[in-house]
Amino acid sequence: MDISVFISDLLFEHDCVIVPGFGGFICNYRAAEIHPVLHIVNPPAKSVSFNRNLRTNDGLLVNYIAKTGSISFQKSQELINNWVESSKSLLKNNETISLKGIGRVFSDIEGNIQFTPDDSVNYLKTSFALKPLNAKPVLRGKEVDFTEKFAYETKKHTIPQTGVWRIAAAIILLLGIGALVQMMRMGVEVKPLGLNEASIFSFLTHFSRGNEDTMQPISITTAKPVSDETVKAVAASVEPSNAQNVVVKKSTATVVPTEFHGYYIITGAFSENKNAETAKRDLLKTFPESAIYCEKIHGLTRVGYSVGSDAKTAEEKLKAAQADNADYWLAKK
Repeated sequence: MDISVFISDLLFEHDCVIVPGFGGFICNYRAAEIHPVLHIVNPPAKSVSFNRNLRTNDGLLVNYIAKTGSISFQKSQELINNWVESSKSLLKNNETISLKGIGRVFSDIEGNIQFTPDDSVNYLKTSFALKPLNAKPVLRGKEVDFTEKFAYETKKHTIPQTGVWRIAAAIILLLGIGALVQMMRMGVEVKPLGLNEASIFSFLTHFSRGNEDTMQPISITTAKPVSDETVKAVAASVEPSNAQNVVVKKSTATVVPTEFHGYYIITGAFSENKNAETAKRDLLKTFPESAIYCEKIHGLTRVGYSVGSDAKTAEEKLKAAQADNADYWLAKK
């Protein structure tokens, strides 16, 4: 008598069915899965496995056969024992035992019992009547139908790719130059690059030629000595009655070139012209022998005085000047 029908019925209700003296059939939950190549979606199920060490009679299979076949418990036990003896004989002869809806039991080369499940039957009740589904890939059209008006508006408000890169490059360049200028204002010397603030601002002046109305040329004011002709002109303009009380002193300032190329200590940058003129007059009084630097760049007028053409000497004078005002900084022209 084939008892595979009774085992299959019990697997729907129980996770383990033991055949006394032969082994136990165990059901394990298996989640839904999709085949990576065939794209087949399998529903959740119970996978059946076999354990030959489960041989103790728990009475489940014997009672079910007795109740279903309307036979006695002893008669049911005899049927199971006969099936077990017959199955063991087949396995010794290297034959395969087929259990309908459950799987196949056979012996390998070493004489060990092996089991191959039959996946045609799903013993999970919640997945009853669910069949494997073929998941076909969704094909989407690549062409999008635009109206003429929408295409025109899109083209109108789209920034060209080259324009975006140019704007980004200009922003990065300006940020880098601003960082270098700030470092040099703080006294950091960028020797590996061979840069100084004068060369930086010279580049900015060339870069901003499009807005020449915001730039003003450099004006160098120097302390000029009073000539004999000037003294005579002043004396002639004074009335005779007061001439004896007028004393004109000739300036002792040395002759300074009208344009000096070297280092300048910048004492301030002013947005209003009157403040810049006041600072320039103060420098003329304080440093009568030095060339005065006055230049307007990007809306601010810078005012300073010359400290020679030697870099080391200029730095020493800058440190001495910063003792009075730490905001002073060095420029080269």
